[in-house]
Amino acid sequence: MVIDNSRYVAFWTSPERFRLKYLLNLVSAAPSYPLQRGLALHVISEETDRGSTSEAIDARLKAEGYTQKAVSSARRLFKEYQRYNSVGAPTVVAVEQEFVAPIPGSPHQIAGRIDQILKVKNDCWVGDLKTAKADKDRGQLEFQWKHDSQADFVIIGAR
Repeated sequence: MVIDNSRYVAFWTSPERFRLKYLLNLVSAAPSYPLQRGLALHVISEETDRGSTSEAIDARLKAEGYTQKAVSSARRLFKEYQRYNSVGAPTVVAVEQEFVAPIPGSPHQIAGRIDQILKVKNDCWVGDLKTAKADKDRGQLEFQWKHDSQADFVIIGAR
């Protein structure tokens, strides 16, 4: 069995919800606005890092069915992200890198996807884009990320 972070969290949060979503494939017809905004941000970042044109990015966003509201918000977030990273910006080496890693002592594996592999001077870093509700402050987000199992998955994948 290959386990990704979403399935891992879903199972430990609610085995019944895991069963409904991942075993019976019962999911909402359309993703929520926050999810669409985050996914659209990832598309914009990924395609920009790959050198895609604005037209190609627009076509992908449209093809994937994101709402105009989510796309507009994602574009504003990406503009801020670019502004924040404009000075001494790292070089993006790779985007959306998939990984599969064995679980020691188990026949199972973990899998995931790393948003960005970055080169900063002579070091490689992992970049992970996150969106959050406006009412969360940086301290809350840092605490949440430090205690999120996704960080463990990404670290294993990066190794």
